[in-house]
Amino acid sequence: MRNIIHYCFAPIAPDALLIGKVVDGRQKTGRLVLTALMSVLAALLQSAGGFFPGIGYPLSMLSTAPILICTIHSPFMGGKAFLLTNLLLLLIQPTEIPIFAGTTGVLGIGLGMAFLYCRRRILMAAFNALLLLGGIAVLTFLVGIPVLGPEMASAWSLRQFLLVYASALLYCLFWVEIGMFLVGRIKRSIGYFGFESGD
Repeated sequence: MRNIIHYCFAPIAPDALLIGKVVDGRQKTGRLVLTALMSVLAALLQSAGGFFPGIGYPLSMLSTAPILICTIHSPFMGGKAFLLTNLLLLLIQPTEIPIFAGTTGVLGIGLGMAFLYCRRRILMAAFNALLLLGGIAVLTFLVGIPVLGPEMASAWSLRQFLLVYASALLYCLFWVEIGMFLVGRIKRSIGYFGFESGD
């Protein structure tokens, strides 16, 4: 139990902020190319659910990663990648736009911002679980897309609400770990080894 509490509340290294400082000094062309490549990758991954029913759905969940990568580099880059991905989906798989905009895409931005401005896993996951829950609720009750299935398309009870939030929290904790892996990879790829990691 103590290990779990330590895992949730122990601070993570501020590498994402330092990566952003390095990226600010890079050429604008390189940032534009990275944004374009990540947007194309996000659009292809999100479209996989429509092109390949079944196996494509797990792939579509990975569309969070390219938006997360761009947002870690810069919130402005993340916003541009989010908008560009939606435009690409409009051309190749329009039915995926609400899902991307309300869940996988916005989660990428939320996680990226959390890595930049928060250092506690549980707070990062809790914030993004609320963001994801809000997106699911909007899609389910306002847009009419039963993201969680038809049995969850009606008004949620308190028990259902807590169940969905707990599931979103676990899902976001999983993505926090993926994000930490991606931050480490980005740190190495830009060849910037000179900054210190936090405890």
